[in-house]
Amino acid sequence: MIGDRFCGLLGAASCMRALYERVVLAAGGRETALIVGESGTGKELVAQAIHRQSGDPADRFVAVNCAALPRALMESELFGHARGAFSGATERRIGLARAASGGTLFFDEITELDVEAQAKLLRLIQERAVRAVGENREVPVQVRIVASTNEDLAAALARGKLRRDLYYRLQRWVIRVPPLRDRLEDIPLLAGHFAARWHISCGAASAPELTVAALDRLALHNWPGNVRELENVVFQACATASGRRVGVEDLPLLGEPAADPAAAVPFGPVSLREAERGAIASAMAHTAGNKTMAARLLGISRKQLYVKLRLYGLTETGPTCP
Repeated sequence: MIGDRFCGLLGAASCMRALYERVVLAAGGRETALIVGESGTGKELVAQAIHRQSGDPADRFVAVNCAALPRALMESELFGHARGAFSGATERRIGLARAASGGTLFFDEITELDVEAQAKLLRLIQERAVRAVGENREVPVQVRIVASTNEDLAAALARGKLRRDLYYRLQRWVIRVPPLRDRLEDIPLLAGHFAARWHISCGAASAPELTVAALDRLALHNWPGNVRELENVVFQACATASGRRVGVEDLPLLGEPAADPAAAVPFGPVSLREAERGAIASAMAHTAGNKTMAARLLGISRKQLYVKLRLYGLTETGPTCP
């Protein structure tokens, strides 16, 4: 049975366990795969997990930052070039595709890749061969192609940012990485992991521990930056804490959806906690206790709403009696 740590991925939520199973299936062959998820969810870690689960050599995982790939040098970077093939080509280069032969070639944010480059990538997938710039013959390459995107696939196809024929080739395995707001129960596990990583990187005497109150506060945030944002928050909190325990006061300011100041402070100054509790109670009353509608009205997920209801002692329709 797969635990809460799997090939570099971390999480015990049901959506993460489903992700692990999907990775195992994708790693069973050398088919192409497309990893879909918001920024900061760990799409490259998923690609590395596919690579590791398949048993390929560690040095045969090659990542391509599509947004940073120079258009003029794209073909040379991917497929290599012969010496003297163009001005500045003073030595032969094998290219990233051949460097990854026997392993995985990962295209990070594939929709940032020029459409001309996407066409050449499609040929690599179809022919399993590359031809370096300035050479006449093709060289066979046995490589798994994995790509990722943080964009809505339908929108990317409609805008022409992703070639439809390439999408169909990558569609053999589509793996969706859940956002952090859909697995809030993993926050204590992730926060502890990042605190330990901070301890190692900074050479501290021991790893800090987050208090229950601090973890509860983290669970209230919407996490638009996902796991990457959580890591940054934990690192800042560990650096701020004066002792081994990290409390709410050590956490950096976490942004919340803006509220109408007039509605939030009707009779003078109130605390942020009181304002948030009032907004949640009002939303629950307005929707007659319908959590889905209330969460939508508040701009948060249902899981976050459940956490907030427990934190503020609210019933499904309003405040509890004192």
